[in-house]
Parts: sequence; C-alpha cells; structure tokens
Amino acid sequence: MSCLYKSSNDRQCRANATKTSAYCFMHDPAMAERQKVAAALGGKSSKKNTDPLEAIVVTSMGDVARLLGKVINEVREAKIDLKVANCIGYLSGHLVKAIESSDFEDRLKAIEEKLLTIK
Repeated sequence: MSCLYKSSNDRQCRANATKTSAYCFMHDPAMAERQKVAAALGGKSSKKNTDPLEAIVVTSMGDVARLLGKVINEVREAKIDLKVANCIGYLSGHLVKAIESSDFEDRLKAIEEKLLTIK
C-alpha cells in the first residue's frame, strides 16, 4: 500500500507505507523522533572500519581470488564495512586487469626474444 501523504502541491508520496501505519517512515507523524535521529545520521555507515586492515601481498590471480573470498566472508559475517568491501572489490578488478596485462607483456617479450634468436 502506498503512503497516504500528499504534499502542498497535491502530489501523492510514492513510497510504500510501513506495516504498522498508513504512512511511510518519513511521513508518519508517530515517527517524528526517529525521523530526527535518521536525519542526523544522514547516510553514515553503522559499521566503521576504525581498525586498519593488515597488509597483504596480492600479486597473482590466486591472491586476488583468496582476497575476494576472505572479503565475501567478512561481509557475510558483518566484520567489514560495506564501503571498504566495495572498494576492495573495485580495486581488485583493476588489479586483475593489471596482472593480465603484465602477463601478456611478459609472454609477448618472451616470444619476441625467441624470434630474435631464430633469425
């Protein structure tokens, strides 16, 4: 069911009503205090990464796979901030491309050296 709130220009709120009210959380008059708390928190993550993570060596695809497996489990166990986990996932994607590129360059260099010895 949609929220019953209508704005001053007669527009209906498009959010869903809560289970216990005819209004959504933001328009329910009974939720005024909780609305203030939510506004004060304003998108702040409830789980902060206050402790630095240990340094790890990530130089191979296997290292990346192990890192992502560890991060996935830490997300599932609520041990790591989701922003940190997303950042690790994003940077891991770039690292994978860099490793692939480096491997390709190494293989190409080996082929070129082999061709030079054939001539």
